[in-house]
Amino acid sequence: MKWGQLPVWVMGFLFSCFFIWMVSAVFSDGIAPVEWDEDLGLFVHSKGSVVRFRSEGWSDTRIGKHGLTVFGEVVSTSARPKFILWGDSFADALQMDDSLRAANLYNAMHGSMKAFTVAGGGLGVADYYFNIPRYETLAENINGHAILIAGMADVMPEQHVACHSRFMADPWRLEESACEPSSFALRYASFASLWRLEPLYELYRFMKEHQFCFALGHVERESPLEIVPPREDLNQAWVFLVESLKAQTSGFIVFVYVPLVPFLKDGRIVTVNPEEALKERFREICHAQGVGFIDLSQPYLDLYNEEGRLSRGFFNSPHGGHVNEDGQRLVAEGLYEYFKEAGL
Repeated sequence: MKWGQLPVWVMGFLFSCFFIWMVSAVFSDGIAPVEWDEDLGLFVHSKGSVVRFRSEGWSDTRIGKHGLTVFGEVVSTSARPKFILWGDSFADALQMDDSLRAANLYNAMHGSMKAFTVAGGGLGVADYYFNIPRYETLAENINGHAILIAGMADVMPEQHVACHSRFMADPWRLEESACEPSSFALRYASFASLWRLEPLYELYRFMKEHQFCFALGHVERESPLEIVPPREDLNQAWVFLVESLKAQTSGFIVFVYVPLVPFLKDGRIVTVNPEEALKERFREICHAQGVGFIDLSQPYLDLYNEEGRLSRGFFNSPHGGHVNEDGQRLVAEGLYEYFKEAGL
């Protein structure tokens, strides 16, 4: 390369960086800054921030106080009787507008109670156990809690994700984990979110997590988390879990079961639920312990059989993934019918 060509190469490099930045600002998931909430004793999404989601669905979620959505904050501070909908990313539903999520669809049905959601990717039953008392102190007239489970893995022991709280065996116990963000994230996330620096963040995360190998040979990697096979004492584990959750509140507890099926796999629709027997065992334990159980298996199947639509997947992820607008609506309808029949 001649030195006279250097400015051309530099300008080309800068233009490429600018083009990548512009595209990623539109089509990449955003960086969600967090802050410490003194009232909750937890890290939550920063008030006033916007969570951008693009990789599945397309939505911007505005965050209010205590990490709740703006709509959620309004409901939590109202004097109306209410309940909290707990869950992981299936309940968080960042893939769509807040108005299309289960809690707000339920609120539009004019039930006697209102609902707001406390959810996030990776959260599990152990997290809900420790967080229920925290969130009950934030609002008046919380009558109970609905826990959305996306498949039976959500209530199986030893199925925690990364740094989140754990439901453990031998002996059965619930262990708390704060899952704190890194000092790097706390320092730079707000700046990176403001300037849409997602490409730099993804490069940083790749460099941090990638296992580089500078020698010949095969690198062994850990296999992904799999469901623990049913144990003879699984009933005992679930009795412990349900009783533990009941002890954390004076209100009701109801589980909302979102099935794994139907979904698209290898060009065909799978409709047979492989965990049907496990689900029925858990339902029986819930009923025996005085805890509600809303089974959405049939409504999800009817949606496909009668209308040809799937309850999971979006225009940019048609193969499956998270619960879409139809799935969220069925969750809301299931909650409405349950509370109507229960007289709550």
